Amino acid sequence: MLAYTNYEQDNRVRRYAEALAMRGDHVDAIVLKTPDQPDIGELKGVRIYRRQERNPNERHPATHLFKRLWRETPRRGGSGGQR
Repeated sequence: MLAYTNYEQDNRVRRYAEALAMRGDHVDAIVLKTPDQPDIGELKGVRIYRRQERNPNERHPATHLFKRLWRETPRRGGSGGQR
């Protein structure tokens, strides 16, 4: 499960993930983190991977996605065409 939210604070995401775990599914949640949270945790059978903090100037969840894709997409340059 991938959610642009803090897992512990978003009841909708938690209920869905925990329902899947109770059903017997293996559930990994990749979510945002706050400064005081560990990178990896587990809650009620859901493995939680907290990847990065939300940038306060992001007004829409897609902003993060576009920035992430832009940063990780190889670009062609003057040095042999690879980065």
